[in-house]
Amino acid sequence: MTPILPRLYQTVPPRQRLRLLSIAMGLVLTATALWPGETAWAADDKPLWPPIVERHNDALGSLSSESDARVLFLSTLAPALNLKDLPLLAPKRQAAKNQIDELLTTELTDAAARLTSALAAERLARQLEAAASGLDAPALLAALQRSTTQQRWLLADQTRPDLAQALTMAQADPPGSADPPDRLARLAAQAVRAQAEAETAANEAWARLAQWRDRARELRGLARLCGSWHWTVHNHQNHQDHKLVMVFDPPVGIRSANGPSTPTGAEAGASRALRPSKIVVLGDALYLRWEQGGTLQEDSLLFVGEGQRIEGSFVTSSGAWGSITGKRAAACSFGK
Repeated sequence: MTPILPRLYQTVPPRQRLRLLSIAMGLVLTATALWPGETAWAADDKPLWPPIVERHNDALGSLSSESDARVLFLSTLAPALNLKDLPLLAPKRQAAKNQIDELLTTELTDAAARLTSALAAERLARQLEAAASGLDAPALLAALQRSTTQQRWLLADQTRPDLAQALTMAQADPPGSADPPDRLARLAAQAVRAQAEAETAANEAWARLAQWRDRARELRGLARLCGSWHWTVHNHQNHQDHKLVMVFDPPVGIRSANGPSTPTGAEAGASRALRPSKIVVLGDALYLRWEQGGTLQEDSLLFVGEGQRIEGSFVTSSGAWGSITGKRAAACSFGK
């Protein structure tokens, strides 16, 4: 059976096919934006970005630098997106008290700029798509001329290949009234891909901003684990004990004033060579995942004794299981 859309497309006059194609691509883009997909730090109830871009069209069109983007986010976008509890928006925000606060502030500031620049990129891509799908060469030329400075800013970090390709296609030949419909159709399709690219970036930045409290807890948990520990691992399969000196580094981006206490001896060297592939700290609960030589081990642990001891259990993919007890040997210091 012949699909209905191709048959419908063939019955439309050539000059009207572009408009039909544009409508279809718009529907695909909307479905893509709404389809639940896995993204880094994925947040629930993500905003629909096209109405927000439309509402702040003029402000987004005036951006040409990271500093402009941060100012617009703090003054307009954050309240509009219901991100009023961000530390960046505190009326009398105090200086960061420690490195964890400094790192969190840096990450949130970067995410704010990324979200705003992504919306500016989506706005520009929407203008290109509207002009191309409408066979409006003057509007396309005007969009290119008005956004010259913004184009340089948006493409400077080379993280928007689809937008870069759309702009290259638009600028390949000066737009004119005699532009063939197929050239504009290809440009419209590429501009739609650039919009999807921008929305993906916006969703990732939004997730970081919306889940900033989880990130703060993660950083503080990793800082709490940092240091050296004396572990005793008891294997219930063979009833043997293994004593280890485990060393955990500070969170990435944070310096320890004293560093993890470096153990000595061959056993300590082996401990240094081991690194968990995943660490999750939620309050007093600690999860460690180890992958080595095709074997998987998962540790489920708790901080006890005011964080000076660790107790819990482990299980491996080979069937081994047992208990883990640990005592802190030295903690990291995170002075400013």
